[in-house]
Amino acid sequence: MTKKISNGVKLTLSILPEKLGICHLNKNSLIPDWAKDISFCSITRTKDELSIICPEDKIPGGVLVERGWRAFQLHASLDFTATGIVSGLSTPLAEAKISIFCIST
Repeated sequence: MTKKISNGVKLTLSILPEKLGICHLNKNSLIPDWAKDISFCSITRTKDELSIICPEDKIPGGVLVERGWRAFQLHASLDFTATGIVSGLSTPLAEAKISIFCIST
């Protein structure tokens, strides 16, 4: 899918095939083995928790998880100083009442 955002830039997106889960672990948890060597994974540690976003089928029972998320992949290399990219993508989703959160690498 190609999306033209407000500043005229055209972005190509694809939807990753997996359904994702957002896992909430104790802030002192080690990164579990099930979160390693998988197709998509984002691991973030804050002072409050360890969050792991990964395919639902990799998450074992007993883990606090929010299921049913999907991911878009943006097919572009963007400069770190680029502005308006997230807003150009998120505004139509917000208007359609679709919740989002952003991960960037």
